[in-house]
Amino acid sequence: MELTCGNCQLICHPDAKIRKHRYKMLVESGVIIQSPDGSLEAVAPQEAEERIANMDAETRALYEES
Repeated sequence: MELTCGNCQLICHPDAKIRKHRYKMLVESGVIIQSPDGSLEAVAPQEAEERIANMDAETRALYEES
């Protein structure tokens, strides 16, 4: 069994225009960063890159592909 993120369920719609709009919202909406206190925050991709670069190596590895 292979698990997936399930975002296809959020995007799928018979109308191509709606599907395109939903996809654009998903890929341009930002990045979720978890703070040391456990809270979650959505930030712009550029800010996420800066925050991730400033994390210690162990925490940064959680956000980067191996």
